Amino acid sequence: MDIRCIHCRYRFAAESVGLLQELTGAVCPSCGRETPMQESAPEPPPRPPEGSFTAEQPAEPELPDEPAEPAEPAEPAAEEQAGWMILKENGKVYGPFTLDVVIGWIEERKINAAEEVSPDGVEWWSFGEHEDFAHYFHARLDGISVPEAGIDPILFRRRTPFRDFFRALVRFVFFVAFTAAMAAGVWFSSQHSWLVLPEGSVATLVGKAKGLVPKDELPAAVSGPRPGDVLIQELVTSFGGGDGNSWEQLMRGRHLMIEDTNASLRAARPMLEAAVALNPANGLALGALAELYNILAARSLGERDLQRQSIYLLERAQEGKSWQAELLRARATFLIYSEHPEEVEPVVREAIALNPRDAQLHFLLGLASKDARGKLTEKALGHFDDTLELDPGFHGVWYELGRSEELFGRLWRASEHYEKKIELSPSSPATLTRLGGLYEALGRPDEAASFYDRAIVFDPDEKAAVLRRAILAYQRDGQPAAAAAMLAQLETRENVTMDIREKKELWCHLSAAQRLAGDPAAAMTTADRALSEDPHYAPALFHKALAMVAVGDAVDSLPLFTRADSGGLDNWSRALLQFQEGRSAHAAGQLADAVDAFDRAIDSYPAFMPAFIWRADVRLDLGDPYLASAELIKHLGVDPLDYARPRVAGLYYEPLPALEPLVMRMLTAAGEQNYAPQLHTSAGVLLFHDGRFEDASRVLTRALGQSARSKTALFYLALIAYREGDFRVAAKRFDRLLEVSRSKGIFHVYRADTLFELEQFEGASESFKESFGLGIRSSWVHGRLAEVMVAAGDPVAGQAEIERGLQLDPDSCSVAASRFRTRL
Repeated sequence: MDIRCIHCRYRFAAESVGLLQELTGAVCPSCGRETPMQESAPEPPPRPPEGSFTAEQPAEPELPDEPAEPAEPAEPAAEEQAGWMILKENGKVYGPFTLDVVIGWIEERKINAAEEVSPDGVEWWSFGEHEDFAHYFHARLDGISVPEAGIDPILFRRRTPFRDFFRALVRFVFFVAFTAAMAAGVWFSSQHSWLVLPEGSVATLVGKAKGLVPKDELPAAVSGPRPGDVLIQELVTSFGGGDGNSWEQLMRGRHLMIEDTNASLRAARPMLEAAVALNPANGLALGALAELYNILAARSLGERDLQRQSIYLLERAQEGKSWQAELLRARATFLIYSEHPEEVEPVVREAIALNPRDAQLHFLLGLASKDARGKLTEKALGHFDDTLELDPGFHGVWYELGRSEELFGRLWRASEHYEKKIELSPSSPATLTRLGGLYEALGRPDEAASFYDRAIVFDPDEKAAVLRRAILAYQRDGQPAAAAAMLAQLETRENVTMDIREKKELWCHLSAAQRLAGDPAAAMTTADRALSEDPHYAPALFHKALAMVAVGDAVDSLPLFTRADSGGLDNWSRALLQFQEGRSAHAAGQLADAVDAFDRAIDSYPAFMPAFIWRADVRLDLGDPYLASAELIKHLGVDPLDYARPRVAGLYYEPLPALEPLVMRMLTAAGEQNYAPQLHTSAGVLLFHDGRFEDASRVLTRALGQSARSKTALFYLALIAYREGDFRVAAKRFDRLLEVSRSKGIFHVYRADTLFELEQFEGASESFKESFGLGIRSSWVHGRLAEVMVAAGDPVAGQAEIERGLQLDPDSCSVAASRFRTRL
């Protein structure tokens, strides 16, 4: 039977010798590969002559650049017709084709010299070597000869199906025999003990093998106590020989932990450490000490390494397999204070399954459910409800509720929660300190100071209370020496730890207190300590510059003010800094620089009246009283009382200088003129800001007699009645002022606030709103309007005004006080 190879298209004759050969195929004598035992297709009809075309068949087949699987090539019309087979680089064979067709493809560069050609499909040559085609490639390459070496011949093994079958059978039989022999050997050895090598002989052989290795090359065995064992040994050494019982120390320490104050937590530490030292196997003591270590580290009441040591204690406690609920609670405490609250719930749930009556477990769930800002979610509040249901005296819940309400700005609710905490735990310095900060934010420093004093009585190491009380002492009470003593003592207290930020803040306040107490040299030294940690710390530069001015070195202080002003300060702090720079430039005799600094302070905070006032002082030194008075009354469009409103005591502080010398200078300048309404008005303004209302009223009335339509004189006369609490007179004076001019929004603001005090809510609301249309942007005004609306019975509108005020100044004491009073 005739067979055509499916690989090289070579046709040969073969005889079928059986079913197996017909299934496996025959080996092609040309390429040596197997091809199915199928008869070749019958000869196709002869091609039409070249040049003739039919609709069904193209005149000439086209060889693509990258030929796809070709269709069955056409056979030559007769065996005597010449035909060429082509073996492309992809291994596929095409043809036969006529000589002209092949030459055409060579000229079209569809065939390269390395590809092969055969006239009969048996013998193959590369096109570059075949005598009929080589000269075409030489011509294409412009005389460059094609290498004569062609493709290396491949020798194919002549396969036979029977030989392959018997070889596979032999391999399979060998594998089965080997496996059976191994199984028989294992069975036989298990049945005959004399085949098993004695254990002693094995040890002997191993010992001899070790002896063959040099001693210095043997690996050294590394062994030693675990970190937990070392920690326990240290505690035993520290408390060895101590009196008492482990359980007694444990109960005392746990009681102090429940009080949850800094002092009680510090006092609990030696007791719980003694409980562990007296009985290192006491799992409850180990868990309690681990829990305490985490709290101490988180509140900066001990070294940060305590958190790592708590892990060793928990590992030791787990070995005892007892008190699992308490150990899980300690682990949950570790996760909370190591900032992994998302892992707390499964641990606490497991503990609750063992001890469902433990209120502290539900409290830990509440702490873990707070949001990223520290505010309590509905889920957290639910856990706190469960805590109070199990233990109504669990005072830690009330502290957390107060902190959350404080973050939300609901200060009255925060104060209620803190007071409940104090009711359950009167000696809670942290809660008293929070109440002090709350009343500072409300602009009530006297009440804040009383809370700080109570906190310090219970715990002299309550650093936040000591620091804030010292600040109020030198900024509000006029006691810088007492403040300096408090701050210096706080820095050296053994139980107080502070980070770098806290230390820099303390040093700046200490520098200010030392300067105001009359020791500027010590103030400079203290400021330098802060600058040694951070050379660009603006508050330290500010206080060092003021200390230099105090020792008479005003000229060299000016660059320090410039360096301090380069930081990202808020507008109020920047105005304070630039104002003091202007004062220092004035003291250095650089009057133009002083005026420039005052101008920059006004640009930073347009309602900063001290800059207007002491710029007038510089103008008087320059010999121009009229310009001084004209610049002073330019402030008429801003709120002249804004700078005097309560603010939380901050890092930038220097008391304002006495106004009386400047007042006398302005009055002297006015007295030298028979007609000087502007100078008299300026003098009246200075007397008002000096608190001398009666003198101010007399001078302003004189100015008004010289210029009846003086808006500044009319405004300040109305403000005098307003500050003295005579609101009916103030309302009449504001009405008179608005008859003269309605263009200043600040006129409407104070008329509205006067009407509010007279309980004329509708008129007050209209005047406040009218001031907004005239450009007033003040958090204090929004807060007062909120109070008006709440008093008029519209709390929703009042809430909206509070929010607008907070957008203008989130830290405004005035808005906080309004919010506290309205209880929105």
